[in-house]
Amino acid sequence: MSRPNTPALPHRQPVQIALDSDNGSLVTLCNDGTIWTIIMGLPEDGWEQLPAIPQPDMPATPTEEQTYPEPDQTTCPVRCLGTVECAETGKIEGYSFRDAAGNERTLTSRDIENRHTLLSLFGGNDTWLRQSFPKQATITKSVSGIRYPEEVTVDFCVDAAAAHLKERCEIVESIVGSLNTISEAQGSSGKPKDGGP
Repeated sequence: MSRPNTPALPHRQPVQIALDSDNGSLVTLCNDGTIWTIIMGLPEDGWEQLPAIPQPDMPATPTEEQTYPEPDQTTCPVRCLGTVECAETGKIEGYSFRDAAGNERTLTSRDIENRHTLLSLFGGNDTWLRQSFPKQATITKSVSGIRYPEEVTVDFCVDAAAAHLKERCEIVESIVGSLNTISEAQGSSGKPKDGGP
């Protein structure tokens, strides 16, 4: 089956990223936002650029974009937000986090103990995990024919990292619960409800 003989977009034009057909014509969207069309019955006319789609006005004041720093030796890129408890039993059903990309996620205990899920919280970057929960192995190095054993970090300890994150979530939840209790005791005026100072 031969291809239809249609003139291609000029080489200096942007790259096509989507193609659609409508009423005997082809419409293509390019990576720079331009839209082109060609009528299949009249391929000699070539590609014609369509008017741009109107875009909403940009806000007058630039909005502040949240940035998330790269993980370092001391700062965990994942923020622990608390726990989710079962209303009937009071047992912890999940742990809430803000992951390295800034998304809020709630995971079960089993999810956190899964290496791939745990690593996904950190955006696939295990730098902080390796530095905080190193999994060591002994390798043998040879220098001038003499062999020396050496301890190196080969991975991170999943169980230790998962236990640490769960414990941090439980601590955050207990702090938030204490603050809520104090707030309820003080009432809306900020003073103790029992008429104390």
